[in-house]
Amino acid sequence: MTDTPQHQLLAGLPGDGPLPLQFSATGQGQHSEGIVIRFLPEGMPSWVGNFQPGCCRFNCVLEVESSFDVIVVAGGQGYIVDVRNGLLLKHFGGDIENLISIPELGSTLVSNGLWLRLFKGEAELWCTERLSLDGIRDIQVSLADGFITGEGWYLEDSWSPFKVCISSGEVTGGAFESLEIS
Repeated sequence: MTDTPQHQLLAGLPGDGPLPLQFSATGQGQHSEGIVIRFLPEGMPSWVGNFQPGCCRFNCVLEVESSFDVIVVAGGQGYIVDVRNGLLLKHFGGDIENLISIPELGSTLVSNGLWLRLFKGEAELWCTERLSLDGIRDIQVSLADGFITGEGWYLEDSWSPFKVCISSGEVTGGAFESLEIS
């Protein structure tokens, strides 16, 4: 992609110009102001999207490497959109708390505080089993080892380490397994 920004977060809906494209995972709220973003695809007309939020506070725009797709997370609700035309390719989540780009794999790791999902473009490669009762922290991606590590919250304010194989999504450890991870 280009070095110039492909999007701008707007303070609100524009008062003039074409109507914004509406994005909602449920079909609800399409006449309400959500997260408003102007997209500036190189060599094409700009357009504005109004993205209805999910049930969290996490907002993010992630341009997908070597693609015309962008991942927008509005209040935890994920949308994968083609920036050339504003076409919604997929929506997911509703409770997303973290996105981690893995450009070497052309992938994006998504966490909702309970499990992890790995996407390549709009395709979901895998989703782990539940890793936590309520919260995931210290997520690290090691391509050299081929694993994602982190900790999932368990009872009595304790954290349990987990390890996820990047290629398969297979899990060792986590809040529901008492195995030690070396």
